[in-house]
Amino acid sequence: MTLRLNTHRTFAKSVNIEYLDDNGKTQKGAFGATFKILPNTELMDDSNSGKRVLDMVLVSIKEDELELIGADGQPLKGAELLEAAKADPTIANALMDTYNEGVAKKARNRI
Repeated sequence: MTLRLNTHRTFAKSVNIEYLDDNGKTQKGAFGATFKILPNTELMDDSNSGKRVLDMVLVSIKEDELELIGADGQPLKGAELLEAAKADPTIANALMDTYNEGVAKKARNRI
């Protein structure tokens, strides 16, 4: 039997996050995100040296599960939500942890 893999695969996963609320108390939450799996050669390519990994792998965030408020007091949507999530250190770290766990789990399942 031949091993057959799609080289343009994605996966959806729940992103678990711990954050400090406005009162300084630790809160826990989760939201859904979809990531694409990039080949290591693409991640390490010199043409990507100025890019954040999340710019290359984060496809979408479930807007009904994560609300980030913009300067105008309105919830961010679409590309603005993605950019704000990637820029926030707490959210970005949770996204990267989830991406790395997802890629590792996918690899373990194939072995």
